[in-house]
This record gives sequence, C-alpha cells and structure tokens, in this order.
Amino acid sequence: MKKGITQKSAQIGVDLEDDRIKTTKLLADLFDLEKLKTSPNFAIKTFKDSYFIGETDPVKNIREGFGVCIY
Repeated sequence: MKKGITQKSAQIGVDLEDDRIKTTKLLADLFDLEKLKTSPNFAIKTFKDSYFIGETDPVKNIREGFGVCIY
C-alpha cells in the first residue's frame, strides 16, 4: 500500500486475518484490541515506515481514538 492509505473497518473490508493484525500483541491493558476490531471505525493506516491499527475518524481519515502505531 502507498503512504497514508487506509483500509476501513471490517464491515467495509479490513482483512482481520492480515498478519499485521494477527501478530500485534499489546504490552499494556489500556484497551481491548479484540473488542476494537468490531468498531465501525476500525482501520489499518499504512505509512512509509509504519502502520496504525485502530480507530480512525471516517470523515477526516485520521487516527482518532484507541489504536497502536507500529514503527
């Protein structure tokens, strides 16, 4: 994917079997990633050297809410 490209929620096409999601393990109990996957705003945002798994603002297409950024 190109920089800044977003895959939207499971209802709109995020592949929940994506290795980036399956291999992400949280080190703290700040939120429940499994519950977050059911959010209508759940997405994967791909950047040049990182990606974000979590909630996004569907209108502005920005990270918003809980999530994990992997560098």
